[in-house]
Amino acid sequence: MSYADYSQKAEDHQCFLILVRHVGNHLKSSAFNKIYDRISNVQNVTLKQQQRTIYMRYKRSYPLTNNDWGDFQAHRKVLGLICVGKCQSEADVEELYMSYHDTKNEYASSLLNSRLLLLGVDRNLASTNDSSHVNGLENASSHQECSPLNTNTTDNDNTDNESKEVDPHPPKPRALSHVDGQEKISVSRTSSSASTSSTGSIKDRTHVWFYRGVEDCEDLESRVRELTLSLFWVLESKRVDRSFEKKLVLMCAPFEKKDLMGVDTETRNYRRKCQGRFRKHLGDLCLLSGVPGEALLHYHTALETLKSANDWLWLAAAYEGLCSSSVIITYPQKQETGLRRNLSLSVKRGSNMIEKGSHPKSESLPYNGLDGVNRKNCLPADDIIERYKEAIVNYSKFKEAGIVEMEASIKATRVLITQKKYVQASDFLQNVVYINLDLSDEEKVQRYNTLSSLYKQVGFHRKSAFFKRVAAMQCVGPSNPKPAWITCYHLLLQALEGYRILLDPKEFPSGHNEGWPSLQLRVLHELTYSARRMGNPALAVRNLSFVLHTMHEHLSPTEKIDISNTLETYTAKCEGTPHPMAIENGPILPPVALTHLPEIKSFKLLELSYSMRPMRKGAKLSHNMRREASPFIYSPIVPNKVPKFANTQDFKWVEGDICEINIVVFNPMPYELKVSNIGLLTAGGVEFESHPANLTLPPDGSGPHLVKILGTPKNVGHLDVAGYTTHVLGVKSICKLKDIPHLKDTVKSVEVVPALPMLQVSTTVPRSRSLSNLFDSAIHSPNPSAIFKIYDGESHECQVTLSNMGKVPVTHINVYLDSNLDPDVQSQLFVWNMDNLTSQLPLQPAASACFTLYMFGVGDFIESEVTFDDCLHSQLDTTSHGRSLKGGPNTVPNILQKSMSDMFPLNASHNSAPSVLVEALLKFEYSGHHGLDMEWYRQCVVPLNLEILSSVVFNKWSITPGDRVCIQMDRQDLPDIEISMDSDISSSQTVSPISKKISDYVDVSWKIPTMDKKGKASLEKLLWLPYHAGLFKVSPVYWDIYLNDELHVQNEAFHVDVGAVLEIDIHATNTSDKTLDRTVLSVECYQPCDEDSQTFTHLSDDAVMCVGCNKSDKAQISPKEKLTHACSLMLSYPGRYCLDIRCTSDSDSTGLEVWRHVPYVEIQADFIVSPNEL
Repeated sequence: MSYADYSQKAEDHQCFLILVRHVGNHLKSSAFNKIYDRISNVQNVTLKQQQRTIYMRYKRSYPLTNNDWGDFQAHRKVLGLICVGKCQSEADVEELYMSYHDTKNEYASSLLNSRLLLLGVDRNLASTNDSSHVNGLENASSHQECSPLNTNTTDNDNTDNESKEVDPHPPKPRALSHVDGQEKISVSRTSSSASTSSTGSIKDRTHVWFYRGVEDCEDLESRVRELTLSLFWVLESKRVDRSFEKKLVLMCAPFEKKDLMGVDTETRNYRRKCQGRFRKHLGDLCLLSGVPGEALLHYHTALETLKSANDWLWLAAAYEGLCSSSVIITYPQKQETGLRRNLSLSVKRGSNMIEKGSHPKSESLPYNGLDGVNRKNCLPADDIIERYKEAIVNYSKFKEAGIVEMEASIKATRVLITQKKYVQASDFLQNVVYINLDLSDEEKVQRYNTLSSLYKQVGFHRKSAFFKRVAAMQCVGPSNPKPAWITCYHLLLQALEGYRILLDPKEFPSGHNEGWPSLQLRVLHELTYSARRMGNPALAVRNLSFVLHTMHEHLSPTEKIDISNTLETYTAKCEGTPHPMAIENGPILPPVALTHLPEIKSFKLLELSYSMRPMRKGAKLSHNMRREASPFIYSPIVPNKVPKFANTQDFKWVEGDICEINIVVFNPMPYELKVSNIGLLTAGGVEFESHPANLTLPPDGSGPHLVKILGTPKNVGHLDVAGYTTHVLGVKSICKLKDIPHLKDTVKSVEVVPALPMLQVSTTVPRSRSLSNLFDSAIHSPNPSAIFKIYDGESHECQVTLSNMGKVPVTHINVYLDSNLDPDVQSQLFVWNMDNLTSQLPLQPAASACFTLYMFGVGDFIESEVTFDDCLHSQLDTTSHGRSLKGGPNTVPNILQKSMSDMFPLNASHNSAPSVLVEALLKFEYSGHHGLDMEWYRQCVVPLNLEILSSVVFNKWSITPGDRVCIQMDRQDLPDIEISMDSDISSSQTVSPISKKISDYVDVSWKIPTMDKKGKASLEKLLWLPYHAGLFKVSPVYWDIYLNDELHVQNEAFHVDVGAVLEIDIHATNTSDKTLDRTVLSVECYQPCDEDSQTFTHLSDDAVMCVGCNKSDKAQISPKEKLTHACSLMLSYPGRYCLDIRCTSDSDSTGLEVWRHVPYVEIQADFIVSPNEL
């Protein structure tokens, strides 16, 4: 036998071999394949009353040399023939029938029955053929032909592995006659009815099936079963025929026929051979006829006979037949019916027998002639394998039986796989490897491919991959004149799984080895080379990209450079694509994304700058931080819902604005890596325009390198950033974040809000690089802070210009200021007119608007070292006698002799005075178009650093009584003022009424010519003592002063002679509506130190003599009540004197209060001039 059948299994010994051949040239291969599939679906036919099941197997082609071994093993004979062809004319019918007849003659030695299937014939011709009965029977008037069958069949047989039950009446055995080497049943025939001209050349129309087309073969399956039954009855008649026992004929294998010459046929050994071989042949016929139990008896008888005759070849065949019968009985084939059950309830054939070590019950067996069989003749599972070994050993003694030996090893392997004895199965496969056969390259490929498949079934995956790879190399071996590179590539693809190579880069293990990297690299290189030799450069690029992506960790620097150069050479002809690639008659190769070129360390979406950032009124929590409102931390009733977008960023992007993504990359390659067209891979309902970037990375793991990818969202919605795209070494890659293990987020989502205007702010004040630290937002402001120096009392105008740099008009704007100042002070420091700005809206794109910001240098103009005590002492201390007049409110200090220049000095060294730094943020909130409708806005910030320098400071101040006041002022009804003695000088709230009043009358202007600076000094921050308040406040005491019975006139000196008595009569009237408690009215006399000085000297008793008491008191003075006091003074020396007249009240509610008569009463004492002296 010259051709091996690698699909052989033990069950094939019971199958009819039917050849289905394509004849003619008009029938397409696809149509023939459909017909063949429908025919091959009929795999068994069940005879109900016979309790047998007949099995069939089909071949498209079968070598005649293999058919010659039909006597040695009956299942190798071609018993049936179906020729399929299509005719388009009368000449085609004749040609097809001749081809059919020639094929019958080729297999005449074994053929029992045959049919010709013609397509393309008119239906009326087919109806004529349909008038004949099954199995080639003609009309009822004709005699029976071949087999006396009257079958009852149905046509509902379109299921796979279909089994049809037939209830025939078994015929009586008929005598066989040999006609042209073909065994036929002798029948008488009458000529068929006249046929049409188109079929006149067909002599036997009963063997022809006529169909219009492939789709019109409704009864094809039933006719195939009828053909099978005709084969069965012929074979059954041969099985029951015992005429050959009378005359023994030696059955031979093909190679044994040459040794029959000169053989003594009368010897005992010869007769044993004839009997043993015939018994073995009867066993084969019993298997084909569906009675394996009877076959066991024939095989056992044959074994005993052949052993005694030392007929080793046929003894091996008997052993193999015995094993096949035992397998068929022990592991019966499961017949599938039209109703398919749940696969989870199915049990593998023979699993129970293997696990329990017992035979199945006869009640569970299908109809295959096993009922009532004595199972003692059936071999146990282990003995089956032992007998297979003996058969293979005996086959190995004959070189001509090498193919039979190999097929027996394959059958034993499949039986062991069924028994789940994988190690023993591998021993039989190893024997297949060692069998030396003279095979063609195609047969070697088939042999190694079968070995690979069987090794895979026993679980030896790497060995399976090895033989698959050997088969691939055999396709393109040096001795092969026509290398089959396509077949080689497909076989190498199938071998990848055994080497732990997964074609999907996502499933390829990274970080740990599965398999041998060096072997994997070699196989992948062979795969790439095969793709290139088969003329598919795109496939070669895909495979080489896979090598570089998955195996770069195991490549040396030199190998990395070589593979990269080769890849660039391939991509110069065919660029690598990021899409799946379909292989003809093969798998679909997934895309290879070069995520390691370059290697990504981080991927981050950036928030827009502060001035570009969209904001929303009342939006405090980001989208992925919102939670259901509930008073409980956890509630089993209200579930804690997961946000819809768990990876949504806590910021927003704006439609039409350029957005930025930062990627940190490394270069793992030992050469300079050029990456081009780096863009973003987006999803969701937002259209995104990516602006590709290009970069060149230095070699040898340099980095990290920051790559900025820009893009612009085109509409509003939810944008998902799923990865990025690159173009490296001529390969386009779509790199998804989920394919990069060390990145946490598989998708980064961001919400895109409607388009907003974009303002650019410019000011006329100088700029500086220093930024305000008042708020974090100022740090991110693109506008440099405005640094400006201003002096106390100075004012400045700042021109602010707003330019709309966006594409959306500004329809709403709001300006406000944030600073570290008190709101009242801030309103004095910065002033602008909001109506002026809003009147310029809407602000169209590329348009500008401006307004004026007024800045004022607001200061207290008080020297920083002056305290309340300093002010108090400077205004109360006397200097003449070191006496201090201390009292409550309205106490008059003795400062009359201090000059006004000391009260308002100009600070000459203004730089030495401390400055005040004011930090403020001028904020603009603006919006427009659809963004305004959805309450989105933007905020622009201009940091302002205002340094306020001291210009004029007041270190001393006071108010002199009426004789030195420069400005005439009316007294006011000021509110009652309480003052604390330990207050600071900056505490201005208690004296604000006085300061306000003084500021209305006093305007202090200053000017620094060298710096061209000028301004006004404010007096509102000066601290005033209660005495000063008394000067402004209307006194509750009304004074009437009488000197020597004359009413004193203010600002006029009263003349008196030295030594004369000066009578003083004082009337103090309470003009207020309050009662004055513990009131004291007193008078004192002083003398100024010089003419213009306001410093007074306390007089001695000899200078001024007082007649009577100088004061009087009263417990209470009611409103409108008077308190009077009278006394006399005598002045001893001439000169100018002053009378200090005061009224004091010491009540529990207000404390000590003093009211003086202002101005002082002046007395001019002169010597008495006699007339004689004149």
